[in-house]
Amino acid sequence: MSKRIPFILTFLFALPAFAGDVPFGPNDVKSVFYIARSVDPNQVVYGIRLDSHCNPTGDDSLFPYWNEMRPARTHGISMVEWIPFGFAEQRVVHRTTTGGTQIARLKQLDRLITITTKRADDGRCSARAYARIGGVDHAELTSVFAQQSGPMTVDWVDIHAKDGSGNEIVERIRR
Repeated sequence: MSKRIPFILTFLFALPAFAGDVPFGPNDVKSVFYIARSVDPNQVVYGIRLDSHCNPTGDDSLFPYWNEMRPARTHGISMVEWIPFGFAEQRVVHRTTTGGTQIARLKQLDRLITITTKRADDGRCSARAYARIGGVDHAELTSVFAQQSGPMTVDWVDIHAKDGSGNEIVERIRR
């Protein structure tokens, strides 16, 4: 085995993709949905960067970051964590003067997610994520829960959403 491999692995595990706290702009939505895991209370939250018209700022506007509970802090995910929590694809598909639409496909969920953004009644930007969940088209994605039996093993995933009437939907995916 090459002497470079342990160095490269150490480098990848130690280097965060985004150092320090996660910066938020004045129009950004800090949480569109999140992923929780059974191994600890920390969450990977997906926020979205928005411009003054509440449009996604670019094709990489949706971004994941850690929301740690003990101690309470937020920070970017590492390059290695980008593998399970990153995106298979992401792009802006529509912009208007009052909001826009971004689509994304997470690496761990095999489904397209549509994020719609707009200015809310209180004047701030808002964002909601929609996908086909539990056989319901255009269900509002709220969270994902991963049941782990080990540090790298996921037994099942529950996708939590709401239908158009606000009723809760849970779709379980066994791994």
